[in-house]
Amino acid sequence: MSGNSLLAYYPLKSDVIDRVTGKIGKNYNCIMEEDRFGNAYSSLKIKDTSTWISVPVADLINNKNSFTVTIWLKLK
Repeated sequence: MSGNSLLAYYPLKSDVIDRVTGKIGKNYNCIMEEDRFGNAYSSLKIKDTSTWISVPVADLINNKNSFTVTIWLKLK
């Protein structure tokens, strides 16, 4: 794997599955909703501290000098 390879990609297409490795994340009480473009089940509504997602990336980032995490948020 080269230094610029994509390690994980979670597009939230009605699930929390990494499209690079196939690893499955866990949805803790989040609601799948329409995204900003009107695509059904393509975003997560996180209401409070009892809702979150967990994704298994620890083995992907071990021994890496640096990495980037990107998310899009809409605060209400």
